[in-house]
Amino acid sequence: MKTALKAADKYGIIFDTLDPPPEIQRALPMFHHFGQDSSKRKQNNGRVFECLRESHAVQTIGDGMDAAMRLNDPGHVNYAGCPCDACEHDRDDEYCSNPDACARAARETLHRLQPKWNP
Repeated sequence: MKTALKAADKYGIIFDTLDPPPEIQRALPMFHHFGQDSSKRKQNNGRVFECLRESHAVQTIGDGMDAAMRLNDPGHVNYAGCPCDACEHDRDDEYCSNPDACARAARETLHRLQPKWNP
């Protein structure tokens, strides 16, 4: 997918479809996504986004969805020291100091996608 997107960019080809299937939506890049709503501020850089890419290995929309999923967990608490299993894992094994902030940043990035690109 990455190679196809680079070739499309190189030759000025626009990637568009009326109804992209969920597997294509999830495989597209999370950051610098061509389907980001242009009326919303793009945020692809900064400490939390670097942590998403480096510590959480978030590269695709699917990865971002997985990272944001913990926000729906009834055991999750919205603060850096959240005791839920997913946050504990990220603090201990992924060396993330604030897994909640990373999950919220992933969710906000997904919300900036145009509806047809947001699975």
